[in-house]
Amino acid sequence: MSDSNHLGAVLKQFRKSKGITQQELELLIEAAPGHVSRIESGTTNPTKETLIKIIKQLSLTEKEANSLLFFEMEELTESEIQRAVEDTQAYLSSSPYPAYLADDRFRVHNWNLPMLKLLGADERYAQKFRGICSLAVLFSPDLPFRQSIPKDRFKTIGMHEIQYFLDEIHYDLKKEMKWVCELILVLTKFPDFNDIWEQAQYNYRRGLEPGENIIYFNVSGKTEKFFMSVIKQTAHPRFRIVEYLPQNNG
Repeated sequence: MSDSNHLGAVLKQFRKSKGITQQELELLIEAAPGHVSRIESGTTNPTKETLIKIIKQLSLTEKEANSLLFFEMEELTESEIQRAVEDTQAYLSSSPYPAYLADDRFRVHNWNLPMLKLLGADERYAQKFRGICSLAVLFSPDLPFRQSIPKDRFKTIGMHEIQYFLDEIHYDLKKEMKWVCELILVLTKFPDFNDIWEQAQYNYRRGLEPGENIIYFNVSGKTEKFFMSVIKQTAHPRFRIVEYLPQNNG
């Protein structure tokens, strides 16, 4: 990733132009030691609340503030994707739990066999979803697991996934971005998406959290509970592994 290809590099330029050290900025925004360093290096993404604090403490102009709030990274290159896939392959292959690799736009780039089994798909079928947003995968009506899950249960899963998406991308700041508009246009073509989408937006605008990361899937005719674990990739900050850990249903 080039130095100019992440929000942290822009923040660093503003901070240095104000003559403020990372440690001084952390004290001003009441952040943990090293937090600004991680943002500037691109290893962590700041929340909207953190960005607003930074903007205030650095006394940024409206234009400068918008360059942070509405920052959009360049498209991932094929080499960046390939490196992330290669570096996480061992973890995915060794995990006994359903897991997949996704980027910061929620596009799926790799998965393991337990994930395919959970979705009722084989490797050949799954290839059609490589590089596709995980929401588009979930709402695809011909996905085998959709046939075995009650509609009300699917609505709960869909609501959780959409609200998680809205929170993670800071939808209120990015809803006008081209990639977001194009994604929503694709998703609205799925029969079950629209009703859930309206409710999810309503919840998001009201500041309602998606709730704990508990999701129910139908496994071998039985409803089983999973905890959705999200593992950020330090070596590849724009990627994460999503892993579904089975919970004790007793």
